[in-house]
Amino acid sequence: MKNTFAAIALACGLSLAATWSSTQDKRPVYVPSDAATHNGKYYKFFKAKYSWREAEKKCEEMKGVLVSIKNKETHQFLLALSKGKCFWAGASDARTEGVWLWRDGSKITYSDWAKDEPDDWKGKEDCLVIGWPGKRYENGKWADTNYKYRKQIDGYICEWK
Repeated sequence: MKNTFAAIALACGLSLAATWSSTQDKRPVYVPSDAATHNGKYYKFFKAKYSWREAEKKCEEMKGVLVSIKNKETHQFLLALSKGKCFWAGASDARTEGVWLWRDGSKITYSDWAKDEPDDWKGKEDCLVIGWPGKRYENGKWADTNYKYRKQIDGYICEWK
């Protein structure tokens, strides 16, 4: 089959490499073409000063979700993808204070909270932000903040399966 495909491609004047690679790409059509891949999922950092809910909605409009960080390897990958910028991730304890859930409903099992976080400051912080400005949040430490906050947020990361 490959030889037949190659012969047809060459006879039609098509580049075999370009034709073959496009047939191997199983990326769903709704995933941005510049999304990075990691462990079978697609990720894209979007630079925008959105609130957590706005970022969540933007991901959903693109048939994705705000990113889940379920292990250290993925955490490190996402820090590199965001180039160390502060970004929203898809976890919240809005339903039950202190019970942090990813958007898929699963409990957080891996975390990298900054010292004294999550703190639910003034009883109004329910959304996960990664790499908040300040020394205690360097290296992508986690914090909770208000879903409306956007001043120091650099962007958000969407995830697709």
